[in-house]
Amino acid sequence: MTGSTEHTPGKYQVEIAVTWLIVGIPLAYGVSQAVMAALQLVSG
Repeated sequence: MTGSTEHTPGKYQVEIAVTWLIVGIPLAYGVSQAVMAALQLVSG
């Protein structure tokens, strides 16, 4: 089976970087919000 799309190592690196950005940005935001909420609970 030959596909029309070829993946080169550079293309994989770009796809992985974009995927990590799509996942990582909301994840980092959520973690930061959770930490801030936890700090408010602890500090009173």
